[in-house]
Amino acid sequence: MRMRHDSLRRAAGIVLAALVVLAAWSPPFRSLVDCPSELRLVVGEEERVHLLGLPLSAVITGDADGVLHINGEAPSAGRWLVDLGRPLELSPLAEGRCRLDLSLLGILPVKRITVQVVPRVRVVPGGQSIGIVLRTKGVAVVGHAPVKTPDEGPVYPAREAGVQVGDVILRVDGQEVKSNEHIVFLVNRCAREGRPVPLELSRDGRTVRLEVTPRYSAEDGFYQIGLYVRDGAAGVGTLTFYDPETRIFMALGHVITDAATNRPLELGDGRIVKASVVRVRPGRRGEPGEKEGTFVDDEDVIGVITGN
Repeated sequence: MRMRHDSLRRAAGIVLAALVVLAAWSPPFRSLVDCPSELRLVVGEEERVHLLGLPLSAVITGDADGVLHINGEAPSAGRWLVDLGRPLELSPLAEGRCRLDLSLLGILPVKRITVQVVPRVRVVPGGQSIGIVLRTKGVAVVGHAPVKTPDEGPVYPAREAGVQVGDVILRVDGQEVKSNEHIVFLVNRCAREGRPVPLELSRDGRTVRLEVTPRYSAEDGFYQIGLYVRDGAAGVGTLTFYDPETRIFMALGHVITDAATNRPLELGDGRIVKASVVRVRPGRRGEPGEKEGTFVDDEDVIGVITGN
């Protein structure tokens, strides 16, 4: 008797497992699994969510009023049920965000879909060559330079004080700096006053403060701290598109990096100007192509850069 009972239990378990496997591969269940958790819709463009034959109800929560219609109807406040035996038709009306909670027979929650409605954007394709001029936030340290003093020979004041290649100089003697010339002026002012040069640096996302004693260069005739720096970058790119309403443009490609440190440039400000292409070198397998052009960074400015 016990053996028969165990056999029945085993058979029932096998049948139940088979039913679970079959249900998991059924079209309604697969449609539920494949249904995205987030939907990004454009105002005026309808979207259908297919849940084939599932006895489900959808509960609308969030600020859906005025944002979208579902199955041709506007949702009311609070709990709002729709029949998902047919495709769920979402009609975006205005920019906004809401949440659809799908529950089995209105009782067991099984799916949550976040719907974000964004405005329609029409852009104009580009393709024109542009000159790109970037100014970094601060001045990047790209190397250490020897200061040839009259008595000791070559010395490296900044390196000895702890300045590293890849650091970005944000302030010198308490003042924000944007160019090599500005640093030279501030360094020599500190030297004439007989005091070390306070530096504020950005290093790997943190702020570093230190002092450097400037040394007189017999070769150049003024005080230096022994650094090679770069305050920007320039090159020729291609305008990808622009939005005629907002006048926002993009020039898609890889991030612009410093050639010496191979780190992305932290943008301070920048602009694009008209450019003329003088030579194009086609790319080959394993070797990217190159476009050479000419422009004047202060002439024919056609836009400003807000991100790298």
